[in-house]
Amino acid sequence: SGGTRPAFSGDESGLRLVRTGWAGAEGNMALQAVAWRIAEGRLLRQGSAVIDGEPDGTPAPLANDLARASFRYRASTGEWRAAWTPAPAEPALPTAVELMLQRRGEAPLRLVLALAPAAPRQPVTAPAPA
Repeated sequence: SGGTRPAFSGDESGLRLVRTGWAGAEGNMALQAVAWRIAEGRLLRQGSAVIDGEPDGTPAPLANDLARASFRYRASTGEWRAAWTPAPAEPALPTAVELMLQRRGEAPLRLVLALAPAAPRQPVTAPAPA
């Protein structure tokens, strides 16, 4: 695609992240870009094997008939932001993502997803039984 993109970004209408995807032919895990976006009264999820370009998968509807919907991002300071573009000294990920959904004629639904501050560097293994 000619450029790079951050592994996580978002604004009020959606978010995009890169995650470990499916196992490749040799058993290695491929990266996958996943986008959640709000468009025309629907919440859509779209995956893509192209992590630096535009999504190449077919969007799957997660919610329909939305009267209102929005995303917000919580910084490590506790401040909620309408968009996630961290400053150079900030972590790459927000501490939480809020998704507000309201279907026509229904009460609003607020989902808050807490994010891990950093991925573990090594797999965690359980101690051997004694």
